[in-house]
Amino acid sequence: MGEDDGNGVGRGFWLTQAGREDRHSDGAGGEAAMLFTMLHHFGWVDVGIQSDRTVVRLNPSTACAEALQALPLHLAEEAPSTLIELVLVDRDAEPVDIAFLEAESACRYLDTMMSQRRDDIGEDQSVWGAEAFPMPQPYELSDTLRYPLASPLRQDLDDHGHVDEERFARSLAMAEWLAPVNTADCLKDRRLVESTPEMVSFALRSLGWVGIKRKWSLHGTSFRSSVPEVVALDPVAIRREALNQLVALCEVWAPMAGELTFAWWNGMAWVREKGHPVQLIDRLRAICRIAANDEPLTLVDSIEAPIHQILASSQAWAATHPFSVILTRWQEEKAAAGTGEGMLRDLERLGLFQTRTKLLVIDANEDLRIARYAPGGVQVWDDRVHRAMEGSRLIDVPDRGLGLCVQRDLRSVQRRREPVLHRCNGVVAASDGLQMVQWSRLTVPLFGAGEGGERVSALLSTCELEHAAPI
Repeated sequence: MGEDDGNGVGRGFWLTQAGREDRHSDGAGGEAAMLFTMLHHFGWVDVGIQSDRTVVRLNPSTACAEALQALPLHLAEEAPSTLIELVLVDRDAEPVDIAFLEAESACRYLDTMMSQRRDDIGEDQSVWGAEAFPMPQPYELSDTLRYPLASPLRQDLDDHGHVDEERFARSLAMAEWLAPVNTADCLKDRRLVESTPEMVSFALRSLGWVGIKRKWSLHGTSFRSSVPEVVALDPVAIRREALNQLVALCEVWAPMAGELTFAWWNGMAWVREKGHPVQLIDRLRAICRIAANDEPLTLVDSIEAPIHQILASSQAWAATHPFSVILTRWQEEKAAAGTGEGMLRDLERLGLFQTRTKLLVIDANEDLRIARYAPGGVQVWDDRVHRAMEGSRLIDVPDRGLGLCVQRDLRSVQRRREPVLHRCNGVVAASDGLQMVQWSRLTVPLFGAGEGGERVSALLSTCELEHAAPI
């Protein structure tokens, strides 16, 4: 599990009833029985520290209270800035693995989960798996937080970025496969007996295998020898074993020269993107995490653009540009400690709501609701849809995957309490069919009084549509 420090033991520590102890085993090989006893019978917490993450393993049903109370302090001291991978283990079932951006979120989730399980102590505790635990807040999960901020892979320029299933499956007729029946180094069972488009789709979307396309001259050699041409998977169906194998291979391919095409099924078509293997790891985890949370996948990529760099460059907006007007007025309102009402009146007088603009309020359930929607000159949805959107939750827009993508962006503005610019492009399900759309979105927070003091009560978001065309 962990990295060796020279004596065969992964670096880390154990938390017990008596406190912190040095880690003498990571449970690998013949010492697995020792770790099994520690986790399931003694209730210890195992912490393994790796170069890029800290792995915390425990059994929620047996973990001792002393170890859980000591965990936040020790993580803050010994793993202050690494990704936290929380592995919830059970003696009779598959582990539940959740990654958090930092220790505070992981410990907060663990405390909530343990409290709820204690409250349910009289109920049947035989349920195991993701459904047995409360879902963390999306902003706490490492991949859903990093997804809108990480650079997406480029659209595949050799072909249209989105292709239908039969056409794509036919292109994988000579593919090899990562599947639970083999390992990354195994040369057996790499090919389908019948490589028809139907069998290829069945392997990808029903069996959860990963298709890997290489030059025919490389068939029969180790997958580790070179970067492949295409890696294809369905993020909803992919099996845990195949996913772990692919992540391990990406780490092997990372130092090698060459790019690959990453293809994934979004529920309507195969999305083809190009990039370096090291980019694929983040992209892969992000998309699979969104699928695991049962969120609709979207064809839209959203990247945060540093506002200060734009203002200091030749791309700076003119003083009359809506983004410049909003930023200037927002800074004035913040300096005067205003509530934003005067700012909204001024912006409306200046014609802001004649462009593509949304005013979103945060209701009592912390949902983002569209209080006002102006579609601008180019409409993606028809007038009836626009009227229905006002008063609705943001995630209930016609393209729900897009709504969730935009909500993740806007939640980052709510948390940071400062303006954020996003560059967006991709395919949107418009009223007249699918459209390829590219736009920039500036969002500023508006403040109001709350029980604990000033809070973000609304968000003003305006867009500059750069391209929109049917596909």
